[in-house]
Amino acid sequence: MYAVISLKGRQNVFSQLLEELKYALRDITSQELKTILIEASAGSVRATYHAKKKSVKGLWELSKKAKALGLETIERYKTDGVIQSFEKDMDKLGELAMKLPAKAKMVYDNFLSQTREKQIETVASVILLTSIYLACCGGPDAEGGLPDMDIAVAGIGHHRSVFSHSVILGLGIEFTGRFTFMILENIKGRLPEPHHTAWDKVFNFMDKNREKAVMAVWLGIGTHLIKDSGLITGGVKPYADMPVSMTKEAHQATFAINGMTATAFGSKGDV
Repeated sequence: MYAVISLKGRQNVFSQLLEELKYALRDITSQELKTILIEASAGSVRATYHAKKKSVKGLWELSKKAKALGLETIERYKTDGVIQSFEKDMDKLGELAMKLPAKAKMVYDNFLSQTREKQIETVASVILLTSIYLACCGGPDAEGGLPDMDIAVAGIGHHRSVFSHSVILGLGIEFTGRFTFMILENIKGRLPEPHHTAWDKVFNFMDKNREKAVMAVWLGIGTHLIKDSGLITGGVKPYADMPVSMTKEAHQATFAINGMTATAFGSKGDV
């Protein structure tokens, strides 16, 4: 009985939200809707382009620093000796590990000092963003998720399409997400009054977590593609629709590069 009542309540909520959305859309003229769609499309393209441009630049700078650090480390190991250099590096790693509990306690204490409402908001955001990440990568085993939806769309014969198993997928999802956010922003002031409180929670989440949500999508896709590359688990199923013939190693490298690039896009705080 409780399950039936609960489900019925949810259906009523969905119906109310749908009716309120229709109300907001009816208030928009055809010309206004056309303008909104054009502006949202253009804005989404610009936002996606600039975010990725900045991330690629950051990735390039990071690769140069990593190369310089690697050469410096190699030279240091040659000059000071492998054993002595390794011992120094382990000492530094140990010092870093010793600081982790204090840093974790600082984060925990900061969380406890927040208001109850802020704590609930923080936990809810973490749960939602983790759910987005897991849904995109395919869960703890990184099987399924967004990339593997190509099976449902085109069949098993087209599994691991270059369109679904590369950064192309992430760019499409990011554009769609940003486009949806912008459309919702335009109808925000057109909802009936009073309207369901769920709308306020949606807009509040958008304002505070939209960029983090985009990052979670990229991290999820990146995790899935790195797993598919076989670098960790071994073995790799090649792409299904590459326009040119490639060796197994080339397929593996393409998966890995796309996976690492997607992960880098999701790891940048400025995405």
